[in-house]
Amino acid sequence: MKKVILWTSLSVFFITLLQTAIFSHISFFTVLPDLVLLTVIYIAISNGSLTGLICGFIAGLLADFLSAAPIGLHSFIFTLTGYLVGKFYGIYNLNKVIFPCILGGLGFVFKVLLLFVLKILFGQNIHTYNIFSINFAIEAAVNIFFTPFVFLFFNLFPQAFISRSIVQYEKY
Repeated sequence: MKKVILWTSLSVFFITLLQTAIFSHISFFTVLPDLVLLTVIYIAISNGSLTGLICGFIAGLLADFLSAAPIGLHSFIFTLTGYLVGKFYGIYNLNKVIFPCILGGLGFVFKVLLLFVLKILFGQNIHTYNIFSINFAIEAAVNIFFTPFVFLFFNLFPQAFISRSIVQYEKY
């Protein structure tokens, strides 16, 4: 589990850096997938609630420090997402396309709902989505589209992103 957390933390750091420092400044990309959220979803569904919770918290802290969001916002969202998605560990086949797409879409909708609730509770500093805008629909579609690719990428490195006991179990 420690190795998964370390590799996930390093991956999330570089993904967040890539999204905030490079992709956000390219005018071609008006809507970006939330690759950190998709990473947390992959780690949680592949390793369970505890690993999803820890990796979600670390990923959220890194995202908070590298973005303009209030400190703790992403930590809360990714921690809760990692924990809840981790509850489905071992139940579904992740080698298909449809279930990862459903997870990516539900993860995005969950994030949007949490942001809305947090804005009501804590005020105006929290950016929410206009669910009736075209950008919302495009971002949801982009997240759903990129989810299988994120899952496929991390599946290339099972020793780094899946706990050892799970990797040994799949070999037999």
